[in-house]
Amino acid sequence: MDSSFRLSVLIVGNEFSSFIEDNLITFNTYKYSKTYDVSEARNYTFFIKNKGIVNACNIILEISPDNIDWINGSALIILKAGQLKCLVARFFIKYARIGYKSFLSGRSTNIKITLQQQK
Repeated sequence: MDSSFRLSVLIVGNEFSSFIEDNLITFNTYKYSKTYDVSEARNYTFFIKNKGIVNACNIILEISPDNIDWINGSALIILKAGQLKCLVARFFIKYARIGYKSFLSGRSTNIKITLQQQK
């Protein structure tokens, strides 16, 4: 007797949400965006814009199962002045955040982080 089964669900509607953190200033050490619970999102993407006109910054997506222990969820990205990049986690996880710091010591810049997710 076969005990396997298949369940198909038709999703009628989608929920979309967007969160913005603006005018975040980079420093010599890592600072972090707010922590977001992305466990109910089917898809989510972080967009990071370097609003500065001269200095670059380092950005990285970090993920966590418990909001305590964090690992890198993406490669380190150098974001030049005026650039916009997106980051998407490759793994299902409960929490996500963006780490950011100045590329060169003493050369801060201003960034904007936008999280968009579909549930």
